[in-house]
Amino acid sequence: MVVGMEKRYSISDAARQVNVEAHVLRYWEEELDLHIPRNAQGHRIYRDQDIHILHKIKEWKEQGFLLRSIRRLLPDMARVEKMTGQELYALRQELNQRVQMEEEHHKHSSMGKVMEMPIRSDSGTGLEDVERKEEKLEKFQTVLREMMQGMMQESWEESEKRITDHVTENLTKEMNYLMREKEELQEKQIDILQQILVELKPDKTREIAATEEVEVQTIQTRDDREKKKEARKRWLHLPI
Repeated sequence: MVVGMEKRYSISDAARQVNVEAHVLRYWEEELDLHIPRNAQGHRIYRDQDIHILHKIKEWKEQGFLLRSIRRLLPDMARVEKMTGQELYALRQELNQRVQMEEEHHKHSSMGKVMEMPIRSDSGTGLEDVERKEEKLEKFQTVLREMMQGMMQESWEESEKRITDHVTENLTKEMNYLMREKEELQEKQIDILQQILVELKPDKTREIAATEEVEVQTIQTRDDREKKKEARKRWLHLPI
């Protein structure tokens, strides 16, 4: 995109940004007389200021404004955006009541005349009823979408917890197995060491006994030599 050029959005991009369906944007455009530019192919092209207006329309609808009331807000949107919550509440009550009174007046003034009536649905309701049904449908879709998102989030959190528990359980089992393996290995090492000590003990005993026997023989030889010397000395000193 060239630097400095204003961004342009398709109707699907605009719907994603406002978090509504594309048909809702078409409906708002028709009912609120929004001036959305088209490209050479006749496709709607939304600008940043159009996206801002759509966000405000959605916000006002969520606050309880009827579409016909919102239509009266748009020309003075800058002033309305600066209002406090209490001021918006009073304005909503006033505009919605005025719109409903005008609809009732229009309905009564049209009764009894043989002429083309305002657009009606199959059930015979007037344009205001169609608008209310459309608003109810939009609210239902919004609630349904939020429910689906909540269910998906809960499902994901539950799946994540289940996976975590499964991994933790497997790790615990693996650690317990490794600990048992370690303990068994240590026991085997101790058994082997004890067996080696047992095998070395008789050899050590025989070595000590042999050493003691040699020492005894050495002492006995030394004593025999001393006795022989004493006997020779006594023989040499005998009188002739």
